[in-house]
Amino acid sequence: MSPHSTLVDEMKAIQHQILSLEERERKLAADYGMVGNIDSVEVFDEAKRRAFAKLGPSFEDNLRAMNQLMLLRLQLAQLRH
Repeated sequence: MSPHSTLVDEMKAIQHQILSLEERERKLAADYGMVGNIDSVEVFDEAKRRAFAKLGPSFEDNLRAMNQLMLLRLQLAQLRH
């Protein structure tokens, strides 16, 4: 397998993970009353606010998911350059 195909496969795997997390991001945005275009930073900030307010373990899970989404987006951007 060539290095190029390995890179392409890695990028596809990351994109697949991102798509799954973006669905969760859209759901959270709706839950948070955010309408229109989703601002990922606002969704992350609200997830963080709720997690640090100790509203329950699901809020911590949401924050972890949004953090993972951010990290995967950064990783994908780095692989593209």
